[in-house]
Amino acid sequence: MSVFAQSDFPKRPEPPRLVNDLAGIFTPEQASYLEKKLVNYNDSTSTQIAIVTMNNLYGYDITDFTDQLAQKWGVGRKGIDNGLMILIKPKTSDSDRGYVRISVGYGLEPTITDAISSQLIHQIMIPAFEQNQYFQGVDSATNVIIGLCSGLYKASPLKAKKNDSSELVILLIMLIVFFISFLRRNHFHHFGSSGTSGGAPFIFFPGFFGSGGDSGFGGGSDGGGFGGFGGGGFGGGGASGSW
Repeated sequence: MSVFAQSDFPKRPEPPRLVNDLAGIFTPEQASYLEKKLVNYNDSTSTQIAIVTMNNLYGYDITDFTDQLAQKWGVGRKGIDNGLMILIKPKTSDSDRGYVRISVGYGLEPTITDAISSQLIHQIMIPAFEQNQYFQGVDSATNVIIGLCSGLYKASPLKAKKNDSSELVILLIMLIVFFISFLRRNHFHHFGSSGTSGGAPFIFFPGFFGSGGDSGFGGGSDGGGFGGFGGGGFGGGGASGSW
């Protein structure tokens, strides 16, 4: 495990926030929408999903960096360890590489397995990120995570088998989520400056994925609704990827 200088870690946000867009990859409306969705989920379940974006990892490996940042911030409840952190280092130039990590707290590891984390990264997030659709990739991935953690779907069918069946299963689940979301939010099709027009293979997911009955951007939380992290623990569960 890498040894980090304390100054390299972003400070725990004050006031507390679940969405910390230090890299500036989201519009204010997008960040507010994600914050509201994740705060509502935290309020109803106590499960905390934190999103952090950074333009610089200071030469550190994203896996160790994210795991230690999540532990340092204490994402999730103490003793339950039901926290998850998504850290994104966006690609800033053609010669640069982008990185993403999903770090999973101890309590969520049986549901959000390493295999599922990898599939979320490589089948949803990176294809969207390659088209600079950062909001769409994060919105889609967090909706699947929320669905899995809420018991909406069983996690076991998503385990990687290194064959075509696992990809078919996750595609089927994505289609089910898409269909349900479309029925509940068929008027949710305005995304501001980072709209859903684009060439990402998963572009049909972000345009219609949603949480609850919200109807698009506007009226979101600006961070005041989140009470703070609870001291959750992390032990290396999750997955990482780059593009």
